[in-house]
Amino acid sequence: MEKFRLVRPQIIHKEMALDYLEEFRKKQSEIHGVGGLDRFADDYEGWLEKLEEDRRREANEELVPAETFFLMKHDAALSHRLQVDAERLVGMINIRLKLNDALWYHGGHIGYSIRPSERRKGYNKINLYLALNCVMMHGIEMALMSCDKFNIGSQKTIRALGGKQLHEYSYREDGNRPSIMQHYGIDVAEAVTKYAPIYGPIVAD
Repeated sequence: MEKFRLVRPQIIHKEMALDYLEEFRKKQSEIHGVGGLDRFADDYEGWLEKLEEDRRREANEELVPAETFFLMKHDAALSHRLQVDAERLVGMINIRLKLNDALWYHGGHIGYSIRPSERRKGYNKINLYLALNCVMMHGIEMALMSCDKFNIGSQKTIRALGGKQLHEYSYREDGNRPSIMQHYGIDVAEAVTKYAPIYGPIVAD
């Protein structure tokens, strides 16, 4: 059985992280939930320092405290070949521990991504389930999330973990075409309890 876990980025993950970015670049795929990693492609060590600052930050109208994690999947085939436990970085998640006005409007508590080659396998549901466990430990009772109305994959992920749509609105970002943003709320304790029988068995110790 595949096992998954969230890990805080460390220097030992540098090669994995840069490979993750490169896959998005090659696929020309939009990337989310990476805690700014895409802006630090040439300074991974600087990104790790930024993540430490993110964790300790006091919320203000520009920045909020946040945690960023890698979603790691135990790679059974590689582990057998190398005769050691091996993992593959299959996703990332960014958790905002407080919300400012901008994030209440657009963004919410959680952003995420799954690498293009690992999509359509249900991994983002696991990603979100693990994130909700983290959110609960920080005392957040209602996780707010947002997604583009036409991002069906993200919409399905949020709904699959108990997300209830709160409202939607039209928006235009950076001069792009108008779109529609949907806001969702997830009762954190209810979701963690309800979906533990499904996702608990595939969470690594």
